[in-house]
Amino acid sequence: MGETSKSSRPLRILVLASSGGGGDGPPLIGAAVALQDAGHEISVFADETVAAALKGTTLPVEALTEIETLEARQRRYLEAKDPEMPFPLMEWAEEAAPFAVAFANAFQPDLLLCSDFTSTLGSRARKETGTPMCIIHATYYVGEGSRRSVEEDFGNVGGGKMANLTAAADLVLLATDPVYDPPPDPVPPNHHWVGTLIWEPVKESPAWLKEPGDPWVLMTLSSARQDGEIELARAAVAAAAEFPVRLLVTLADGKSADDLRSTSDKVRVEAFVPHSRVLESARLCIAHAGHGIVAKALQFGVPMVLVPWDRDQPGVAARAEALGAAKVVPRSELSPESLTGAIREVLGTASYGESARLHGERIRNYDPAALVCEKIEAFLR
Repeated sequence: MGETSKSSRPLRILVLASSGGGGDGPPLIGAAVALQDAGHEISVFADETVAAALKGTTLPVEALTEIETLEARQRRYLEAKDPEMPFPLMEWAEEAAPFAVAFANAFQPDLLLCSDFTSTLGSRARKETGTPMCIIHATYYVGEGSRRSVEEDFGNVGGGKMANLTAAADLVLLATDPVYDPPPDPVPPNHHWVGTLIWEPVKESPAWLKEPGDPWVLMTLSSARQDGEIELARAAVAAAAEFPVRLLVTLADGKSADDLRSTSDKVRVEAFVPHSRVLESARLCIAHAGHGIVAKALQFGVPMVLVPWDRDQPGVAARAEALGAAKVVPRSELSPESLTGAIREVLGTASYGESARLHGERIRNYDPAALVCEKIEAFLR
């Protein structure tokens, strides 16, 4: 028999992944896993940090070891606190591009699959190889016709650049749903809302999470470090003492937990715990309003107290608040007292929990894995 036609053979998809993207990475890997489960041939080009995180999956990974990871560069950038120092994403993408292009030429993919953080690298590979590019967009819609202005959603941090990147992609799959994030009118023809894409590194649920006691509250900070964000954790530890709950604080790698130690057995500080395991039974989530944690909390029907810190987080928090599932405390007003008041309001007002539960039921009716496959297959065939 001759070679199978493009319309019937499995698609070859090259995933471009990097560390340092925070909530950008998990939806991208979730999409890759969905495509692999559907029978498509996947290869992941990633830096060493991501390659290590994917060891528990069956995704084939080509590890980029020749250059420093984006995560390490970002850490140095944050520690420098130099306003004149350029954000290292473009530098990393420029250095990684020749390796990505060489691998793409060898793999001969039908599609480049990127996150927002690797879309610059994807654009370079797309230009060099002629391969179309799909972005798994891990936040709300940003672009012409958005229901909220870029200034409202981002302040002065990067919203316009993100709109340019998604506008240049051949296909954009938004890892959110159109009730939480109402699409513009008209919807750009290359944009599709596919629902929450959740992926977490494989790890067992810790035994202590199931021990009897007061209900758990999850307090988490960004997995991509944000300057000064530890103040949110300090305020949460102080506020939690006022309520009959146990507080789990999860911190990004590199943050010190020394000053969060508490004499109370109601506070536990961990570098990483699978958030989905905690949210299955959590009473409340306190967070920086990253899209990833807000999407997970909604998926599990958990109400939230959100303190948007930076980047796209003001827009994430505003959308969650509009659903009635979250109380927002502005960063400028953060204190143990303001956080205590917000927690008291959410725990004491039934509508927050009811809204979160109803939206969780709605979101769980999506099949994001199937939608990712459907939209990509339709685009390529």
